[in-house]
Amino acid sequence: MATLTLPLAHADDDAGALKERRREVQGQVARAAGDLKESSREAMRAGRALDRAQGRLSSAQARLGNVRSRLADAQAVEQRLEEELVQAKAALAAADLELADGQQDVADQRLDVRDSILKLYAYGDPQLRAIGAFFNSATLEDLQRQDVADKVIVGRGTQQLDAFELAEQRLAEKQQKVLMAKNAIADNRAQAQRQVTKISDLYDDATAAEAKVARLVSSTETKKKKALQVKAQDRARLQALEKREAAIQERLVRLARREAAKQAQQGGGFTGKAGGFLGYPTNGPVTSPYGYRVHPIYGYYGLHNGTDFGVSCGQALVASAAGTVIDTYYDDVYGNRLFLNVGIVNGKNLVLIYNHLSGFKATKGQRVSRGDVVGYAGSTGWSTGCHLHFTVMANGTAVNPMTYL
Repeated sequence: MATLTLPLAHADDDAGALKERRREVQGQVARAAGDLKESSREAMRAGRALDRAQGRLSSAQARLGNVRSRLADAQAVEQRLEEELVQAKAALAAADLELADGQQDVADQRLDVRDSILKLYAYGDPQLRAIGAFFNSATLEDLQRQDVADKVIVGRGTQQLDAFELAEQRLAEKQQKVLMAKNAIADNRAQAQRQVTKISDLYDDATAAEAKVARLVSSTETKKKKALQVKAQDRARLQALEKREAAIQERLVRLARREAAKQAQQGGGFTGKAGGFLGYPTNGPVTSPYGYRVHPIYGYYGLHNGTDFGVSCGQALVASAAGTVIDTYYDDVYGNRLFLNVGIVNGKNLVLIYNHLSGFKATKGQRVSRGDVVGYAGSTGWSTGCHLHFTVMANGTAVNPMTYL
């Protein structure tokens, strides 16, 4: 049998069958992409690098936004401190004026008290003079007049002393007010100086953050271009794979016809319940089922045309049924592949495909029995890790493997 990847002739294809197959292929968008969780390692590396760059850029942008917010808050505080400083200076100026008035008032009161004391020394103590007047007065009326005069003098002196004490008390209050205003200005200036230092530091942080964001933007753009370039290369590989898969499918369709004709002449084949006809190719768990889904990297909707089994690297893979190995080869996307023809089952020719193998045990043309080791699990081709991508082709069309397992 010719190698399945070579161009094949169309000699015995039925035109109607080809048209039907074409409609099926058109309905299976990007079916040839294989496991939609897979992509080329280069694409994965480029994608991860882009994700990391975008993550760092988002983090840097968030930090820059935080620094700018803190800078705006600091500038608002600086503006408030400037306004408070203006108010404190105005309060100090007003206190200084009040202090000057208080000092003048105290000075005036001090002069009045001094005059009273001088008069006291000049004219004598009023009470002593009152006693003298008692002895010297000619009449009682003179004595009363002298007594009234002395009381006026004594009362006026007391008022002067009280006014002087009040003036001094008010002066002390005004001096305290001036001191508080000066302290407020000093505290305000100290806060303002700290705020200036803080703003200067935040400006430096913002400048550094902006520079980092600019570098990361440039780096991210570079990585994005790289990812897009690799994506374009991958698409080209997928297009080439689609042609190879179409040729393989065409070959399998012809094989199915020959097998059907042989069964009609010689008998044989299997008829019965499909479930359980195939044994499991490995004892690993199913990690990704057969079916349509959106590719996580490229975003297109396509068919995952097999069942994935989670296995260890190098783990033995066995024949799910007795059959003949009809081809083994390496593919850029599917890696090492092995095709096992197991014959006619319920009127359809089944071919089993083992993908991403690390190596082969069976060789092309070899007849194997159910349970024989045919190859070893790997991560060749487009693969994120060691696993088996197991495909079942019925008359050249991929079907759900679980239908036969």
